[in-house]
Amino acid sequence: MKKILALITINLLLILLLFLTFIVYNRSASLISAAIEYSFVNAINKDCARRLADPKVNYKAHLVTEPKSNNSEDSKLLFITEDGVQTYRYTDSFPKEELMSSRNAIYQKALKDINKLNPDTLNFLFQKELKRMHINAESAITYTEKGKQTINGGKSELITSWGAHKSLPQTIDIDSLITVQAHVNYTFNSIVSYAPRKELIGIFIVFTLLSTIILYNAVIFFYRKTSSKYNIYNRSLYDEPKELAWDNTHKAIECKKEMLALPPLKEIRRLENGDYQIAHYLFKVKEMELWGHNGRKKLHNTIFYRLLCAFMETKDHSLSRAEINQIYKNKNDDAIYKSISRFRALFNEEPCLKIISRPEGGYSMIIC
Repeated sequence: MKKILALITINLLLILLLFLTFIVYNRSASLISAAIEYSFVNAINKDCARRLADPKVNYKAHLVTEPKSNNSEDSKLLFITEDGVQTYRYTDSFPKEELMSSRNAIYQKALKDINKLNPDTLNFLFQKELKRMHINAESAITYTEKGKQTINGGKSELITSWGAHKSLPQTIDIDSLITVQAHVNYTFNSIVSYAPRKELIGIFIVFTLLSTIILYNAVIFFYRKTSSKYNIYNRSLYDEPKELAWDNTHKAIECKKEMLALPPLKEIRRLENGDYQIAHYLFKVKEMELWGHNGRKKLHNTIFYRLLCAFMETKDHSLSRAEINQIYKNKNDDAIYKSISRFRALFNEEPCLKIISRPEGGYSMIIC
């Protein structure tokens, strides 16, 4: 019972944990995203600071602006070395014109990386960025022939999402649209803060269903192992308590010798390796195991074997109800009937070995 309660508790805790994760997703995603961005950019800053201090390393600077609201914007100075290492510095003192000469390098790299993303992910990121940048997501997003981004206007091709456009322009002005998170940390943020909600719902449903199935099967399994009902009908047939087990190997072998003396020898016979066989059921002397369609069982520890030997030890191969009750340690009649039925089903397919009910009570084993 303790195992069942422990298993139920574990499953419920797992389900509750996933449910709470799902509930607080919107609140925690921004914090997780910020933590990832900080650690990621901080690591790059340390490496880039070392490289910038080296006069042999050439670098180019770019200015990326990100509006904080409709009326203000925050400037970030982007450094990129020739080998692609990037870092950011907040600044409002650098003339923007001095930083525009070599912007295409970072744009080309951003476009190359962005094009590797799934179209659905691109579209999702695009819509999220528009919303976060205080731009109406339903506005017409257009690009001029030079790749200059404009809002609600322009005469060039209408693009409603990145995913709908197979070949992006070679250069894009991303000052106010593609931010640091979008073109540098998009890999991290797309996993954490940009994960589509429908995917989380799907994961939650699948996890809940799997947990329910596992919980159901576990309860059934432990119930059959511990319940008195199943213990009588199933467990006692194969795994008897130690006090009922036949530990006397010599007596078991003596019983097998009696089997050997029973006719016909072609159906009950001793094999060359010393084992015994009744029809296609093999009794192994060394391992004391029964091989049949019920699987491999410890022969000297089963009710089947004790009942079989009891039948053979009598002159007419018959046992009374009282004798069977003694074998079963006075189990109730219904339990004995169920076990005898299974015992009969095991052997009654063989024409040479049958167990029949006696009119006066009990059972007899017929050996042709």
